[in-house]
Amino acid sequence: ATFDSDLVPTGSNLNVGNESNRWKDGYFSGGVGIGVNAPIAGAKLKTDGNIAFTSASVGIILKAPGGACYKVTVNDTGGLVTALEPCP
Repeated sequence: ATFDSDLVPTGSNLNVGNESNRWKDGYFSGGVGIGVNAPIAGAKLKTDGNIAFTSASVGIILKAPGGACYKVTVNDTGGLVTALEPCP
């Protein structure tokens, strides 16, 4: 299908794709909003731009080889800070 106007749902809480019929890739020229705790297991993130967080209390959670998870944030002088975090 080709669209030459906005793709707008007729109601709320509607999905794009489902468990058995998934979209392969998505390409966007603007922002993309993802709900809180959105399940994106196995997702690969590629970008030609920056990734920004709007709160200083959030960061990136990484899993160490031993199985523990750590949240990586930044302090006021630009240094990286790590803190033990429950694994998602």
